This record gives sequence, structure tokens and C-alpha cells, in this order.
Amino acid sequence: MARIEIATLVRRYRQLEEEIEALTEQLIELIQTSVEYEWLKTVPSLGDATIVELLSEIGSFSHYQDPRQLIKLAGLTLRAHISHPNHPE
Repeated sequence: MARIEIATLVRRYRQLEEEIEALTEQLIELIQTSVEYEWLKTVPSLGDATIVELLSEIGSFSHYQDPRQLIKLAGLTLRAHISHPNHPE
């Protein structure tokens, strides 16, 4: 009985993997029509899957009035690095 249940679960797992793959392909096709995709595609090392994930989290760039909003959303802070003569690095 356990073998049948395991085989059923493995089949369902493979089916879900195929569905995820198909959905990912659809998302990539949709996202490729956006201006954000065109901008992000120019960033070295960003692939389609990463761009889809990023845009699914942040949405359209048009939702943000200032780039600092995205930086804050990412939990980052940009600061100038200043060397002080009395403070070794």
C-alpha cells in the first residue's frame, strides 16, 4: 500500500513540476512585453527567471516616484564612502 501511495505522490510531484514550468514560460512571455524587462535585460547576469521573480515582487517601475523607494524596499542604504585620515579601514 505504501508503494502505491509513494508512486502516486511521485507522479503528482512530477505533474506539479511540469505545471510550474509551463506557468514560468507563460510569465516570461508576458514579462517580455514590458519596458521593465527591456531595462532589466541590460543588467549582466540577470536571466529571465530572475527578472520574472523581481518584477513579481516589485511590480511596475511606474509605481515608484523615486529610485530610493526601490532601494528602501530592498532593505539597502546607499552611502558615500569617505576615508578619514585618523580612522584606518
